[in-house]
Amino acid sequence: MSLEKKPQQIFYIGKKSLKRDTVAGTGLVWAGFGDSHMVPHSSAVLLKQHPDVWVDSGVFSQQFLPDHAGENTENHEAGMVVINNADTAPTAPTAPTAPTAPANNNPVDTDQDKEPGNDVVDARIAMVINAILTLDTSNQEHFSAQTGNPIIKAVREAAADDSIEVKEVNAAWKQLNSKKAG
Repeated sequence: MSLEKKPQQIFYIGKKSLKRDTVAGTGLVWAGFGDSHMVPHSSAVLLKQHPDVWVDSGVFSQQFLPDHAGENTENHEAGMVVINNADTAPTAPTAPTAPTAPANNNPVDTDQDKEPGNDVVDARIAMVINAILTLDTSNQEHFSAQTGNPIIKAVREAAADDSIEVKEVNAAWKQLNSKKAG
């Protein structure tokens, strides 16, 4: 029996259009309410200490997915929520009224990392940032040896999205570098 804990699917439940992990150091960015990422168990433990910002699949399923006649089941092994209902196709979760700010002014969910702009554009940039963070910085097929910038082909492959444009990669790279400098 392995003592290693399995990664967990962590959902963002805050009000922001983008939320960076400022707690566990994963480098991940959630693209608004309901977005999720698989994170290592140790990081998930840290993130779940802020239940007004991040929750696991079980909590997300119970609190935010529509109840399908009590037939919701959770697949904790895969870290995914499965909805079984023969009569009705699963529906997308409806965003509840945005949670109110915690009374203790929780520093995890401050507006310091809120990026201005269109929510759709912000979500695309977040997706590109996440793709860049998966690339190997020492691989010349991922990053240019001359400039150090990510290569668009590698970013497109990492995100599984051929529609990513150079300007989106540049904007994401700029945001990543500004966070490192600040």
